[in-house]
Amino acid sequence: MLTTKALSMPKKIGNLILGLLLFFFSLPSSAVSAQLNFGYYVSPDYFELESFTGRYSGFLFDYVESLSNYAGRRVIYKQCDFNHCTDFLTSGQVDVIPVVVSNKDQKLPYDLVPTPVSKAAVFLGLRHGRASLYSSKLQRVGFVKSSQSEPKLRAALVEKGFRNIRNLEFVGFDDSSNMFESYKNGDLEGMVIEALRRSVNLPIVAELFDADVYLAVRKGDENLKIMLQNSMERMHASDPMLKNILNSKYFMSGEPLILTDEELNYLNRRQVIKAVATSGQAPYSFFDKGHHRGLIADIAKIFERDLGVKFEVLESQNDSEMNEMLSHGQADILFDLYSDYNWARLRNMRMTSPYLSVDYVPVTRDGRIPENPKVAALYGSFFTSEYVEKLYQRDNITYYSTLNDCLTAVADGSADVTFMQSLVAQTQIELSGHRGLRSSGTAVFSHQIAVGISANRDPILVRILNKEIAHIDKRNLRMLSNEIEFESLRRGSLIDLIYNYPLRSIGIIAVPMLFIIALLTYLVFERRRSFRTIRRMYYTNVKTGLHNGRWFKERIPKVIEKLNSGAFAGDPFVMVLAIKHKDILEKNYESRHLLEAERNWIIKCRENFPWILECAVAVDLEGIYILGLLKHQALIESLMQDFERAEKLFAIGGVAVNIRTVCGICMLKSGTRTNMSNVIVSAQMARDDAMSRGQSYVVYTDALEQVKLKHKRIEDLMEKALENNEFEVWIQPKYAIRSRRVIGGEALVRWRSPEMGFMQPGEFVPLFEKNAFVIELDYYMLSKVRSMQQARSRDGKLCVPISVNQSGLHFSEDNYLSRMKDLADSIPLPDGLLELEVTESAFFDITSRDPHRNASNTMQKLREMGYTFSMDDFSKGYSSMSSLLMLPMDTVKIDMDMLKAAMASDRARKIFAGVVKLCKSVDMKVICEGVENAEQEKMLLSTGCNYGQGYMFSKPMPMHLFLNMLDRQQAALSRHQAQKMS
Repeated sequence: MLTTKALSMPKKIGNLILGLLLFFFSLPSSAVSAQLNFGYYVSPDYFELESFTGRYSGFLFDYVESLSNYAGRRVIYKQCDFNHCTDFLTSGQVDVIPVVVSNKDQKLPYDLVPTPVSKAAVFLGLRHGRASLYSSKLQRVGFVKSSQSEPKLRAALVEKGFRNIRNLEFVGFDDSSNMFESYKNGDLEGMVIEALRRSVNLPIVAELFDADVYLAVRKGDENLKIMLQNSMERMHASDPMLKNILNSKYFMSGEPLILTDEELNYLNRRQVIKAVATSGQAPYSFFDKGHHRGLIADIAKIFERDLGVKFEVLESQNDSEMNEMLSHGQADILFDLYSDYNWARLRNMRMTSPYLSVDYVPVTRDGRIPENPKVAALYGSFFTSEYVEKLYQRDNITYYSTLNDCLTAVADGSADVTFMQSLVAQTQIELSGHRGLRSSGTAVFSHQIAVGISANRDPILVRILNKEIAHIDKRNLRMLSNEIEFESLRRGSLIDLIYNYPLRSIGIIAVPMLFIIALLTYLVFERRRSFRTIRRMYYTNVKTGLHNGRWFKERIPKVIEKLNSGAFAGDPFVMVLAIKHKDILEKNYESRHLLEAERNWIIKCRENFPWILECAVAVDLEGIYILGLLKHQALIESLMQDFERAEKLFAIGGVAVNIRTVCGICMLKSGTRTNMSNVIVSAQMARDDAMSRGQSYVVYTDALEQVKLKHKRIEDLMEKALENNEFEVWIQPKYAIRSRRVIGGEALVRWRSPEMGFMQPGEFVPLFEKNAFVIELDYYMLSKVRSMQQARSRDGKLCVPISVNQSGLHFSEDNYLSRMKDLADSIPLPDGLLELEVTESAFFDITSRDPHRNASNTMQKLREMGYTFSMDDFSKGYSSMSSLLMLPMDTVKIDMDMLKAAMASDRARKIFAGVVKLCKSVDMKVICEGVENAEQEKMLLSTGCNYGQGYMFSKPMPMHLFLNMLDRQQAALSRHQAQKMS
């Protein structure tokens, strides 16, 4: 007996089957339709792949895609190496591949679909091009036996006009991969390849013949072969023009220009070919001062470039004159022949393949053609015979000899319409002056243009030109033609608009013109305002609001001119003034308060001292320029007394601040024109000289000019001197007062110049401090001293610490620490043998937050490299004793002025002793420089200072003498120790 569960089981199975059927039929068609795997290799124009977009293109791609619509297959494209496409097919990785076959009857490793897809040219390529044909060496040329045969290849070469082919040895290969490998290895000098493989880097010598391109399937796959053959037949029946369309689309680009020996010899004999072209058809073909211009001229230049000949183009006014020139032998070819063989036969000419297509458009007065129009036609024109005379009644046609006559007939009402090339229509209308005529732009007739060759000339010229026409890219010619046509339409459109709609045009033009006038007016006023602003900025010191140096240089000559005219009595002069120790003020006061104080001080000076005529401030605030007038019998000293009073006028925030000034003065000669730049430079030289001497002012003299010239000479030679080791290291010994032994030395520089002689440091170091060359000189001295110390240490000789001066400029040098580290690494020394001697002013800002400017941080890093430190000229700088103790110094050199003061009074001696005691308490060695006598030594010993510089060793000495002295001291010590031990 069946249970209820058993009865329900068939129902469930049926529902399951129904659901599966519904799911199957609901799938998209692509999921159930078969696919076709097409193997391809990249070949120009046949099958190409854009690497960036992944898009396919080419003749074969379009053909296969169209075929897939009739085969009902979805095509999957798989790229393969063209040498191994057959392997892809036989292994089943792809179903179809394209192949080039010259002989279908030979045994092939695949089956061919009977209907060919396309044609592919077969080329001969040689490694060294055409020159290989004339080589005495045998040229081995490879070919694939399944595609070609040697007799066919030799016959094709002979047919193409190649006579010297006896040195060619054709070598057959079973497949192309072996052939290409042999060529790559140098076993072959050439190959026979098809157009599908033109991507191979091989110079083409000859195009032999055309072979068919087929679709190939696996051997024995009859079903696929029959399906593809039937699909191709249906496709060609439905779209018979498909191949023509694809040929036009992909094979308009140039084929290789391959000329035979006969053709090359012909061109070599005919370096100049006379041609004739129509005139008066700008921009299609026209002449300008005897030179051919226009589209046809541009194409002729392409022919000249490719063929290596010169076309001498003659001008003809009409067809009759052109035919006469050709028949009488004045010209050989016609560049713009209508591509019609009957037309060419009537003119006794041969014709090449067409290279250009032209369109014709109607030209009327109002843009409309009446139902039965009167037509102005160009007499003897191909277009007239092929279009006008066939479409319109002869009674309504009037013939004219030129295009301009045709346009005139339409303009004056003698005709309703004329026709001309779209390229020239708009331009001819402009040239004729008939602005009322219009071209519709709609083409009514098209024909092609070819090159005509006189029948009396060698037919070989036709073959050469046909190859050139097949070589040039027709798409570029069409693009060039379209550009010319568009340019002529664009150029004429605005003129036509104005002519046909004058009132509207005036209204359209008036609005922007009014706007432009308003804009120009605004720009003029804005320019004047901007000019005033720029002028004010150009002649004003932005920080102070006072006049700057540019204004001063341009203003002063005008004032001097008034002085020379007698408006003022006195001797004019230019003064350049600076405030001493301005860096201290900048450190202690805000910049805005300091700038305001400086501005107010200059204004007060101008108001209080009538001898100041003009004043200005340098751009960098490093100087104040003053034009002054020294009254007759007045002295400059009296003016300087005024500045002593002026120094007391300086106040910051209403609080008087004591300042000191230094200035340079340059007197101006009355009645002479003076270059103000030179005057200011001279005054600056005098100011710098005053600053170096510690004076309040210096008047410029010729002696300063000599100094200036000497400085210029020094700067010209300093680089060369450093390269040639002209700078010498001299050493000033440091000694222990009690024992008289040398305990160290200070390295000093001397310059032995071949050009300027032997110079002391005072003659060039101050200048090097100004131009920053002292930085490189310091590194030079460090290198020399380190090398000396390293050599003595290596030889076991006595070494004492040598101090080398370091300019304060180093501590603003970005790569100072890295260069010092490189020097220490390249010339290693035991710690303590090299001491860096600096002045207090070098470390003025010891608490800067910038690690590159922080003195304490910099010194600590240098100590880690093995350097020690000595402070030079203590008591001459700006820092206090507390500031000194903040720096990791090893030695302090006390200035001799402090020593002389200690010798003069007990109070000064106590201060001196206190300084020595304080330094020794923090392990700083104290050396007093400038010791002159034994009495001073005795005083030093009483204060606890045990070391000096001077007296016994009062003068620096060359380094070799210093080293000899160390050797003698070492020998004496050795003798003393030996005696003591004995």
